[in-house]
Amino acid sequence: MTGEQEATLSDSGIAIVWNGKNYTSIEFTPTSYDGDSFELEDVVIGVDFHWQRKERQQFRGSIRLIVSDGNLTAVNIVKVEDYLISVISSEMSSTSSLPLLRAHAVISRSWLLAQMRHRSTPRVDSFRRSDTEITRW
Repeated sequence: MTGEQEATLSDSGIAIVWNGKNYTSIEFTPTSYDGDSFELEDVVIGVDFHWQRKERQQFRGSIRLIVSDGNLTAVNIVKVEDYLISVISSEMSSTSSLPLLRAHAVISRSWLLAQMRHRSTPRVDSFRRSDTEITRW
């Protein structure tokens, strides 16, 4: 399905309502990872900081919506290298030296893979495994 979609939290806060049906989680996967994206409105950024605000944000990859503690949570599912591009571009200046950017990439990749490897008992809603991938958030 393409085009604008709307998913909301039910009045009781225990389900996602999409196309008139209730779900505890739902995942939208792009038809192509080469340029397909989605936008979320009213994304809260800077949680608990003085600059906390809501804004529209665009993401690549898949999106999984889950109900967690009465809130609607969006999880962006991306390949490790795409995640690293996002992290480095958001944490580093575009004028940083190439060696510094490379070092940041190595550190970020190492940290991420260590988190994925050492997480002990993942929550059911934060873990998915297939023959070709492990997804955790």
